[in-house]
Amino acid sequence: MQMVDGLISNNEMQIMDPRRRLCALANTPRVKAILDISSIPGLEQITADDAEDAQGNFTDTIEVAYLTIQVAIFRKIIDGYVTRTDELSPDVTPIEATGVFKKMVEDNEYSLTKQPDILVKKLHYVLSGCYDKHDEDTNLSLSGIAFNYYGGPDGRRRMDEAVYTALLRSRLLIPSTATYRTCACNARVDLSTDPFHGLCCRAFNNGEAAYATRRSEECERILLDYAKKLAPAVNAQYALEAEGLREQRVGRRADAVTANLVTVKHGNALGGTYFHDVIRNDGTTQSKEVQADIVISTDPGNNQPIRDHLFDVTIREPTAKKIVDESLLQERRIAYGRASEIGVEHKAKQYADAHALRGDARVPVTAYPIVIESNGAITKESANSLRFLATLGCSSMQHAASKVQELRTLLAYTVATNNGLMLTKTTIHSN
Repeated sequence: MQMVDGLISNNEMQIMDPRRRLCALANTPRVKAILDISSIPGLEQITADDAEDAQGNFTDTIEVAYLTIQVAIFRKIIDGYVTRTDELSPDVTPIEATGVFKKMVEDNEYSLTKQPDILVKKLHYVLSGCYDKHDEDTNLSLSGIAFNYYGGPDGRRRMDEAVYTALLRSRLLIPSTATYRTCACNARVDLSTDPFHGLCCRAFNNGEAAYATRRSEECERILLDYAKKLAPAVNAQYALEAEGLREQRVGRRADAVTANLVTVKHGNALGGTYFHDVIRNDGTTQSKEVQADIVISTDPGNNQPIRDHLFDVTIREPTAKKIVDESLLQERRIAYGRASEIGVEHKAKQYADAHALRGDARVPVTAYPIVIESNGAITKESANSLRFLATLGCSSMQHAASKVQELRTLLAYTVATNNGLMLTKTTIHSN
């Protein structure tokens, strides 16, 4: 592995063991103070092993080389805002450090030289694009898929030049304009410094141009259409399995065997069906309706209760103000998947104790969050939800599980295209 554009120093390149080199980069004090290194997909399993075993267990594989450059890039981004105190130019006045940066400067070895809000956004955004292809908790990420051209007439996999350019600039952390221009929203953000504001701004997210809303709805429609098309095959499989069981039994035991029947519906068609209990301020309980995006119901027959699986799709921004403020105002290190974590927590609260009302009966349901970060991250809970949806919960339909990769591609293009439209719209309306 050769030194890449000054990302790795000559001294670091002298470390011959690739794993030791990676550990040295990951343990750089200014990096560790700001980033939760252990959260980077694929990194912990390498850096957690004993150094003595490194030479025997690790070689300079593509994965280790990739992670090394990845960590070096994080450090390079940080170094644009942080300088060793003894190397400060006399005309540079350090910025007062708050939040996660306080610990970094407390021994006076490093100083913060620029306002760090854009730094925090860059780190969260880049982290959101990371994944480990060997890790089932992160390998359904949509990151980078939209930059692969598959060809063919499928309009779902194409985008126009302006949209593609806007998307690529944000991916490379390049602002949408090189000259000072402010967004037309109340925040008056300088778009020449913030490459991601268009993804968070909702000033023009209304009417036909509601790209943020459309982005989520189109992802929902992709998953719904897939589930509906798969349902007949799943029901046929259940019927085949039930017939096999009947052949193994006789009399009443055979008659008692019924096949599961799966139905797939849009949540909007099931108003007044699902509820959860909310505690009021006075301590009393109120039943409040919840409406999922997709409902997959499995009826086992024989008067057994129907099992309902509620899917809720949402897109989250890794550079949202709430997430950025956690690092700027609190001593919370920047970590992979924070936007997803907040999204999953929100859905868990929204569907806590959710149930279906069937006559007078309250039948428990299972909620499946599908939280997608705009730069691609799909974390454990959402990956599990997608894998369940890929087979509609039928364990013997494992061949259908491969379809999750097709879903991944369609979701990636949908999210990316609407990201580009949001970024482009914001730039057009700037002044």
